[in-house]
Amino acid sequence: MKKVIQGFLPACALLLSLQACNGDKTTETTDTKMMDSSAMATKPEAPMNVTPAIPSQFTMLEVDFMVNDVATWKAGFAEDSAQRTAAGMHTLAVAQDVNNPKHLQIDMMVDDTARSNAFMKSPELQAHIKKIGVSNAKPALYHVERFDTSSHEKTWVMVTHKVKDFATWLKAFDDETMNKRISEGMHDVVVARGIPDDNTVQVILDITDMAKAKAAITSPDKKQIMMKAGVTSTPVISYWKSLE
Repeated sequence: MKKVIQGFLPACALLLSLQACNGDKTTETTDTKMMDSSAMATKPEAPMNVTPAIPSQFTMLEVDFMVNDVATWKAGFAEDSAQRTAAGMHTLAVAQDVNNPKHLQIDMMVDDTARSNAFMKSPELQAHIKKIGVSNAKPALYHVERFDTSSHEKTWVMVTHKVKDFATWLKAFDDETMNKRISEGMHDVVVARGIPDDNTVQVILDITDMAKAKAAITSPDKKQIMMKAGVTSTPVISYWKSLE
């Protein structure tokens, strides 16, 4: 926030008139106060941990894992916040499998993959995640091609599959139209390509109506669209809810 200080010029005029009337003593006192005020004004603010603005395209680290106890994991995850920030990792979402409460996932924007990889492989982190009951962790890197920063729903579906050609698949996805998916209880949030396999495609859609969304995703019509788009593997479909 910015504060607007009013009446600065009248105050200066009053200050000068007081100096003229009261002589050197007042001048010395006033000068000292002005110096103190100047020092306060130029004193640097304490650094803050600020998550950078999310661009439309970026590198995303997705970590899928199991936990023994969700509350224990959440407390341990919070303890690592400063270390993740120092490694250039910024949390986008913390999610829980709708069908398995001990199955969790974290999505993070990554500034530098080398730094994030070093942090993820560090003995300190490995010891910490073991302590807080994490098992079967599966990290994966993606290049996010599209990201809707207005996303606000608390439940979403994730669809991951391989394609013959990304441009062909993307055209089919766009031809289906977002409005069609909205009518099916879903809203586009993420379109991403795997790293290093950029023919692995992941789509994340917010869910506004779970029944409609599930019916649409498993419908013959949707399967036909995928086949025409050049999908070459059985889609992995999972449903998540926010744990934040």
